[in-house]
Amino acid sequence: MLEKLGGWGGAAALGALLLGAGARAEAPPASDTAPPAAADPGPGDPATPALVPVETVRLEDLLQRDIRGGEVGGYGLRLAEQGLVVELHGFVTAEATADFADVGTRTLALAQPAPWSERQKQLGGSSHFELHHATTILRASVLDRFYPEFAVEWEHSGFEVYVPWGYVDMKAWDWLVVRAGLFPVPIGAFNEYLYPDFLRRTAAAPLVTRVVIPSIWSESGVQVRGHFPLVSGVDVNYAAYVVNGLEQADKRLDQGEQDSVVAEGGAIRSMRGNHFDRNHPDKAVGGRLGVGLPRGLALGVSAYTGAYTVNARRRLTLLDGDLTLQNGPVTFRAEAALAHQEVSGLLGPGPLFNALVSGGAYALFAYRIRPALEPYTQVDVVTRVSTRSRGADFWRGVPGASQFRLLSGVVLYPLPVKAPRTMLKLEGATALDDQGRLDLGLFAQAAVGF
Repeated sequence: MLEKLGGWGGAAALGALLLGAGARAEAPPASDTAPPAAADPGPGDPATPALVPVETVRLEDLLQRDIRGGEVGGYGLRLAEQGLVVELHGFVTAEATADFADVGTRTLALAQPAPWSERQKQLGGSSHFELHHATTILRASVLDRFYPEFAVEWEHSGFEVYVPWGYVDMKAWDWLVVRAGLFPVPIGAFNEYLYPDFLRRTAAAPLVTRVVIPSIWSESGVQVRGHFPLVSGVDVNYAAYVVNGLEQADKRLDQGEQDSVVAEGGAIRSMRGNHFDRNHPDKAVGGRLGVGLPRGLALGVSAYTGAYTVNARRRLTLLDGDLTLQNGPVTFRAEAALAHQEVSGLLGPGPLFNALVSGGAYALFAYRIRPALEPYTQVDVVTRVSTRSRGADFWRGVPGASQFRLLSGVVLYPLPVKAPRTMLKLEGATALDDQGRLDLGLFAQAAVGF
């Protein structure tokens, strides 16, 4: 027969024979409950054997077959054969914003009769609509031992598209979980637990997340975490990690220029995204220790340290403390953070005396008047100083070196019982910096987590 078909036809016939033999070898043994035999082959070469239908092959045998020549499906089907439960979640945030910049020196403009657009120009402000977040989250549980999860985020109406996190949790016990991949750094309360808009009260993120502890801040590395009861009503949780760490980019290296001077003293927020860490082997380390107490009280302390320059000669150290009280309708949350960023200087013998120091804190108070209504107030403050001798006035004259902000608003829960992660927020902001600059802002935000 092969001689008659010749060439490709012979190869096809040979493949059919091998496939049929393989299917027969993986078919279950005959029994009283065995499925009926396959139908007789139709018209054609009577010597061609009938293929065993794939639905009659045992799952255990099917999973052992690496090569699925000519069958339907692809990588996804290979995973579906395991019968695991996979969950698709996400959240969408739509906003309307109106900003009025430097109101303190332009208040006379408010009294002038002018259209809304002209009045905004006079105040140096703007207004816009924005799809702030559109995030897809995919997760699964593999026999309650492995928990993969990753997300894809479209931010600022799709202007930024990236993977904010993607990791695998490997659980041995409640007190021992290993997390590997790209994960939100467990420092403070906001970055790991409150970043999504549907999990926090305010529409605007705290100022400290822009100046001291950037958010969302995810790192590639390995983390060990867990929790355990200490005494009745007291639960201890911890997280420790080794990651690539924050790094300040040096464009001159990308252009082939190399000398003893490297970029330093940059904004901490711009140091994120060091996913390959190609410039030096130094790794950053850190962790968080928390305790849950009765009456809804939770405390946490965090620390991080790592080289942040491309030559690994300057270090960045972060410290954070957080407190949360959730008792009945009352929610109170406070967090304070400090950053010590080494720079070149001549003031003292060690790095402690040659650094840029940034600090910030926020405090939130919210009261759930009704299941569908929760007003809140939040106070923010950030400040930046320099301790290096040749730059003692490094931050002086820089608008926003120190800033105070007051947020007040209300959260509406249209479906407080059936969909508590659906929120409508109305918020007003007043910000004052050390230069006397007064900014006002109005926000309306719809956040839906599903």
